[in-house]
Amino acid sequence: MNPHPSTTLGRGPKDYRRPFGVGVLSLSDLLTADNSSSNEKEKPIKITLVNANTDNDFSTLHETLITPGKSSKSLPTSTTNLGVIIEMRMLHGELEQLKIEKPLLFKQNVSITRKLGFADVIMPGDVRNDVYIHLNTADFEKDRNKVEIIVHVLTDNKIVPCICLGDGEKPVEEYKSVVYRHTNQPRWNEIIKLMIPIDKFNDTHIRFEFRHCSGNRANNMRKLFGMSFVKLMKGDGTTLHDGPHELYVYTCTDHNRFENPSAYLVLPFSTTDTANKSINAQNNSNYPRSPREFFHVETTICSTKLTQNVNLLDLLRWKKNTNNVVDTLRRLSKVGGQDIVRILQDVLDTLFSILDDNPEKYADLVFKGLIYIIGVLRDSRFKSFTTVLDTYIERHFSGALAHKYLLSYLQRVTENIQMNHDYASSAFSSFHFLFKFCIRSRILYEQTTGGKGDGRFVSDVRSLFSSIKDFMKRDEDYVRKAQSTLLENCYIVFIELQKLLSPLDVSTLMMETIESVPQSSGLTGVKLKCLSQAIKGKLFTDSSSRSYILPLSLGILSSLIKGEQELRICLSIVGDILASYKHLTLTEYESNEIQLIVNALIGILLNTLLHIQKDQTVGPNAPGSPSIVSLCTSCFICLLKLMKEGHYEMLISTMAHDLEKLCGFLLRLFCVFEHLVTMVIFPKDWMVMKMALNIVILSSTQYFCQPLHTYLIDAVQNEPHSKDSQSIYETPHDEGVQSRIISHCIEVWNRFFLFASCFLTQPCLQLETFTVEKRSKIQDKYGDLREPMAFHAVSMWDKLGSTKAEFKSKTSLFLGVTLVPGSGLRKAVLPIISDIMDCEFQSKGNFSQLEDDLSDKLDQFVVQERKGDNNYRDLFESVLMQQSKGKDWEEKGVHLIGKIAQLLERLIDYRNVVSINNEDKRFMKISCIYNLMNFLYQDRSKRDTWARHIYRLHELHLRKDEHTEAAFTLLELAKTYNWSDNLIPEDSYGRFPQQKERERKEILYNKILVHLDKGQVWECGIPLCKELADLYENKLYNYKKLSTILKTQADFFTKILDVKRLPPIYFLVEFFGKSFPAIKRNKCFIFRGNPCDKVANILQSLQADFPNAQPLSFKADDSIKNGQAQFLSAREEIGVHFLFCSHFVSKRGDRRSFLLIL
Repeated sequence: MNPHPSTTLGRGPKDYRRPFGVGVLSLSDLLTADNSSSNEKEKPIKITLVNANTDNDFSTLHETLITPGKSSKSLPTSTTNLGVIIEMRMLHGELEQLKIEKPLLFKQNVSITRKLGFADVIMPGDVRNDVYIHLNTADFEKDRNKVEIIVHVLTDNKIVPCICLGDGEKPVEEYKSVVYRHTNQPRWNEIIKLMIPIDKFNDTHIRFEFRHCSGNRANNMRKLFGMSFVKLMKGDGTTLHDGPHELYVYTCTDHNRFENPSAYLVLPFSTTDTANKSINAQNNSNYPRSPREFFHVETTICSTKLTQNVNLLDLLRWKKNTNNVVDTLRRLSKVGGQDIVRILQDVLDTLFSILDDNPEKYADLVFKGLIYIIGVLRDSRFKSFTTVLDTYIERHFSGALAHKYLLSYLQRVTENIQMNHDYASSAFSSFHFLFKFCIRSRILYEQTTGGKGDGRFVSDVRSLFSSIKDFMKRDEDYVRKAQSTLLENCYIVFIELQKLLSPLDVSTLMMETIESVPQSSGLTGVKLKCLSQAIKGKLFTDSSSRSYILPLSLGILSSLIKGEQELRICLSIVGDILASYKHLTLTEYESNEIQLIVNALIGILLNTLLHIQKDQTVGPNAPGSPSIVSLCTSCFICLLKLMKEGHYEMLISTMAHDLEKLCGFLLRLFCVFEHLVTMVIFPKDWMVMKMALNIVILSSTQYFCQPLHTYLIDAVQNEPHSKDSQSIYETPHDEGVQSRIISHCIEVWNRFFLFASCFLTQPCLQLETFTVEKRSKIQDKYGDLREPMAFHAVSMWDKLGSTKAEFKSKTSLFLGVTLVPGSGLRKAVLPIISDIMDCEFQSKGNFSQLEDDLSDKLDQFVVQERKGDNNYRDLFESVLMQQSKGKDWEEKGVHLIGKIAQLLERLIDYRNVVSINNEDKRFMKISCIYNLMNFLYQDRSKRDTWARHIYRLHELHLRKDEHTEAAFTLLELAKTYNWSDNLIPEDSYGRFPQQKERERKEILYNKILVHLDKGQVWECGIPLCKELADLYENKLYNYKKLSTILKTQADFFTKILDVKRLPPIYFLVEFFGKSFPAIKRNKCFIFRGNPCDKVANILQSLQADFPNAQPLSFKADDSIKNGQAQFLSAREEIGVHFLFCSHFVSKRGDRRSFLLIL
């Protein structure tokens, strides 16, 4: 808005301010940018200037540019590519800190621009007294345009330089507005900042002179035609209220009249000021008012010393009217929070000045006033001002005697709560701030008296907390809210008390207050929050106060955890207690404290973990929620980590003379350990946490296993451990008690071996499954944790001695451990299998049951869980063969070991082939299953394992819609059952429940008939239909089922006659070469092909499995059979007249093994 030839009004001087251009700049990108060094560099930004089409649009042009959807490109510019280039830089942090960090930047006369309005936080000592005038609009007579406003600020009727044209500039005496042409209702939309000294504010007013600007040189260039004014102070001493004001316009053409401002100051300046003026003052002939002309402004006063509230003003000026102080203090509650926080320091200073003046008369009202002010600061709008109050208390508060009266009134409120419940709740909400005043007041008092206090403070504090304890014990419903509020604010009070009392005295007051809250009050959560803050604070780091806090805290926590009340916060507090010892030097004193924690919590944590792991309650705060399980686990593991050898010995010694108690503890312990290593407690990628958990468990196991062989092994052998061991049994001659104890001891041993097995087989310890780099890092940092646990388990097994027979049922556990990779581990554990064989033979004289168990478990481990390899098979055979030498059962043992080794070989081959995700490898998969089935078929005692592979072969056929082969596969399983009513158990693969033998065979027959129907082999289904018909007719007499099966049989006969079928073609396929697998090496098989298949099709499908095999068109000799090259021979077989799953018979009478495949 600078003078310009094109912007002047005519031929006169070019010193008018005229509209020139408007530019806007969006700061959103700059303000939302991340806090990085690149964003702290100065960036040049160009602001394009845009001009309005008319003067009337100029004042709102910036709003048009800012409004979304409107672009400055659609508006004309003053000149092509005209604009302003500025540089901006974003600085992050507080101003005072930035001045320290960047001193060179602030040495360049950097001006600080304050917010138009009050800041979010007004700190004590932050003095401000700024007035902002917004020149808005005016309504003039029609002939008055081209109006310029000249603004002056007058104090004591003199113009003073306090108008700021910009931050960093010197104040000036006048301000000239922009001049708009061709309008008598100009809209300036200009803001002026005035910096008026506080001591001059009362006698200051602002004058607005309206001048008509003419371009005619013969006339006065600025012709005065009117004026308006506004006073900044009202008659009652309050400042002009913020907001819009409609000012009167008075006619004035003589500039000399302004030499005596008192002449117009008697006039009303606005409609709101009219009531305060007399009629004579309003009818002033020197300044006639133009009734149809008005001037509109808005004012904003940002003052930390002046107020617009008359009640607040009366309080600040209480010394001028001491007779009205009581009423003034009562009216404080009517003052709004916005007015209070602006001058918070002055208000608080005034209240304590009144208190010092006459405490007997005003103490009650001052106390209520403080409660009201603190209540205002608790409002969410003024929450940030609580830091202001803290700063005031620490740096500006000076009431050295206030503590005497505040403590007295706090005690009075506590003892007389029934008189005013709401008032008491408000007082307790302000309790911590009131106590901060008390503590600071006492410190000031001692500084003033040189440390020679009157000694009443400590007794007053104890008396107050004695009243608080009595109050917390009350059980009326109407005090619950006040009790909760008081307890929530108590801990801050205890922090403040540490400035004057010893840690032990403070902890005593705190714990007495917490313990005074009854369990039935419903305030358990609030009580625990207070206790949690105490554990995290300085009180718990002091040994004297900790010795008092710890036992009481453990008593509270143990009872709540046992009852599963407030589990989350209780466990958090336990975690804080345990974590605090990590930062302490563990002397004998701290070691005794840890022993106290162990005795109080370890049993409760064990029981809680066992229960919440089984809890299925849904919800974030449910006992079984994952977060609470993890929290409880962390506490338990942290406690074990703190324990040293002496703590373990002391813990075990407390239970050594009560075997039932010791057995119960160890049983729960190993159950928890088992759950910890099997359950998903931490995310999959939290390897450090998992390894830390395992290290603690491994270390603890070494100590907790000692009582297994020190005490429990004697009980299992039913022998006294020593002369003093008779005290183990409460009734030594009671056989029932001894039998129960022996049973519990055996159960503990079993649980230990189960836990050891779970520990060794947990996924996070299987280093072979990780990448080489990750495996190397884990081994370097933690080592292989499986080896020490395996050797420890073997050591414990060896200590069983003659009682090993009690645990021979744990074959599957030890077998699973032997499959863990690592030759050293396997060699250490495999002898346990030999011991189990010895126990089995001594017990039964054979290995039948053990063979079944080993076969079934190896099938599960090797095939389903993909464990074991050929090295394991060789090691299994060699170690057990070595162990069996010289034993009574050597011959039978060697036979068993050989069979198991052969089974292992076939299971590993089958597992390796089945893992191939390729449908073209079907022949290899079927061959392995068939080989395995033939091996298992030799011993019908393994029918369950054999049947599992029957179903695998059945499913493999169904994937290719080979219903004929699927039917004959199931037929092999059906033949193992009879038409009897004997109950057979549920199968291990979950396909059949417990049922009668004939019912299962009937189900299998019906499935076979369905497959034979789909495979169009109806001839083979006729015998099955006849067999079922005989069952229904002659044994079950179920004529409904008989009718159904006869219809099925008739349907089969009809299809045999009516349906046209092409006969399948059979091929004789031979495999030559030593490089073929053993199951196929130099053997021949019959393949059933489709009706149109040729020899080439069969060879092509086989070469998908054996890509190195070559077709052979002549008879193979010994050199081909014994060579390393692979050869395939295939020819069509004529005259096959009978099909079966394991053999075929040709017209030549040959009987050969075969496998059917499309």
